[in-house]
Amino acid sequence: MNKMLFILVFGFLSGCGNSGAPLCSGGDVQDLVKDISEEETVFQIFKEIFLKRRGNSQFVYLNIANTTVKNWKSLIDSGGIIGGFKKDESDKMLQLILGFIDSAEMQVSNANMKITSIRTSKKNDELKKSECDANLPFSNGNTLPITYTAQMSDDDVLYVEVLGL
Repeated sequence: MNKMLFILVFGFLSGCGNSGAPLCSGGDVQDLVKDISEEETVFQIFKEIFLKRRGNSQFVYLNIANTTVKNWKSLIDSGGIIGGFKKDESDKMLQLILGFIDSAEMQVSNANMKITSIRTSKKNDELKKSECDANLPFSNGNTLPITYTAQMSDDDVLYVEVLGL
């Protein structure tokens, strides 16, 4: 996995009604950090698999880099066609891509990701924002240090940004 810097934003309605900053170790925050981390790791593994098996041309890389796993799944589910391909060629390519996605998801599932060593580095109750550091250990013994922020919007939606994936 590349140690490139990624910023992902994800949010959902939070029923806690908390007037201050969310806790770095809070359940909703940890769930989002884990979901974001898993989704980004699946995407990175998917790109690696795809590029190893289908070539490393700049055109292919740019198309893969700009198409999330979620978008590939939507295209597959809708029976869509990859631009520039005939229907039967597109169907074969999409099935190949689905296999790559399944492989990436299996690898992430087997990695048993968990968030450990959670630390609050900064907390601002007025802005309802916490800045956090943690480790993301994998079952292979590797550990990735991550940084994330958790913030409540004015309408009580929790937003989490994860960096370091």
